[in-house]
Amino acid sequence: MIKRIIILGALALACGVGFRLSKAPAPPGMVVASADTGHPDLTPIPNGVRQRWEPVWTSPVPDLTAAGIASDGSSVSWMDTRGAVRRLDVSTGKTLWQTPPLPGMNRLAVAPGGDVFVYSALNRLNSRVRLLDRDKGAAKGAEYPLNGAVWSVAISDGGANAFVGTGQGTVYTIPIRPTSNAPFLHPTTWTASGIPQSLAVSADSSVSVISTWDTRTVSAWLPVLPSAAATPEPALAHQIWRAMVGEPSRRFQVTLSSNGTTAVGISARGRRGADPRVEVWDAHTGALLWQESYEGFDARALPSADGRYIAVTYAEMSDYKSGSIVEHRLCLYSRDGSKMFIDKGGLYFSPELVGLSADGTRVTVRSGNTTLYSLDEHGSFRAKLSLPVDPVKHAAPSIRECYSSTDGHYLLILRGDGALSLYRTVAA
Repeated sequence: MIKRIIILGALALACGVGFRLSKAPAPPGMVVASADTGHPDLTPIPNGVRQRWEPVWTSPVPDLTAAGIASDGSSVSWMDTRGAVRRLDVSTGKTLWQTPPLPGMNRLAVAPGGDVFVYSALNRLNSRVRLLDRDKGAAKGAEYPLNGAVWSVAISDGGANAFVGTGQGTVYTIPIRPTSNAPFLHPTTWTASGIPQSLAVSADSSVSVISTWDTRTVSAWLPVLPSAAATPEPALAHQIWRAMVGEPSRRFQVTLSSNGTTAVGISARGRRGADPRVEVWDAHTGALLWQESYEGFDARALPSADGRYIAVTYAEMSDYKSGSIVEHRLCLYSRDGSKMFIDKGGLYFSPELVGLSADGTRVTVRSGNTTLYSLDEHGSFRAKLSLPVDPVKHAAPSIRECYSSTDGHYLLILRGDGALSLYRTVAA
């Protein structure tokens, strides 16, 4: 009964605001690309212009365990249950290369330009990362042994470096060569103030923000970047500031705006992320700009690339005559904590944060298992994306996971029918 009410409500909402649906992609049995096969169009859509999501391609991904899209939307890769990695052409969805199985690897991170980092998360028996070359895959890459299990990985939006935090409290800065002919730069290592549970880095790799699992701190650093020296000396990264969490039961996840100005931490208790709190700092000085607590769980937060806006979603239990149901709420704040809009959501619209445009004027959320929405900075709906109905099952496939480019311009959707779909925003 509840599902029926939700479906009817979603249909009424769609009709009421006059959404334009994106074109439906072909069935996932084959790779289908859009007519545009050039490089991704990263031209921003002007504020106030109605937009829609346009399908680029849909590709089958049998036995997928991990997938990723580069921060600039320029590359897509995925891994199967055997540890084999494939890089897809971002314009057509066709496989550019595929590696043999990489035993023990179960995570990946995609760099702008197409290089792929693969690793095994929280695995002391497999403490290494592999860099797969953008053109040759495993045939021309590198492997880096680490001094402990991999806890966190971040790649700069500029694509120059990957940052890896280990269980020994060490942060590795691993260079990514801009071209195959570029000189090789040696990685650097430096010691954080605890085990890096999460880390984030600015686009130019000049600032890194780290949250620690054991010491319950959030700190910002000026990393020592890789050097061309034949035998690099031990590096000493400079800590700019450190904030104490103050509550042993709280653990932080951190993000950082691409321009390196705004650090966002979201803390919570327990596995469900109860009693979430968002804190926002000036990344250069450590000044606490604002904080907000929520009565709920499962909170997510993202800063815009320019650091001017922060989007937040969280979940809460709501009681109805038919019983209790989980609902999500969406909030958008300016950098100084001003509320653009708050607590948008309810029974018929239950938003979970997916992406945020570079200037913060478009928020992408998932509502339910089959629908995505885009809202502007005033909370007005600007676009809707529903996956097409399967002609045999007479139902739309579920949306299992969504991966967004940093500017929110591209969406990579892992579907419940065993396929990946890439969408991009265009002016309607």
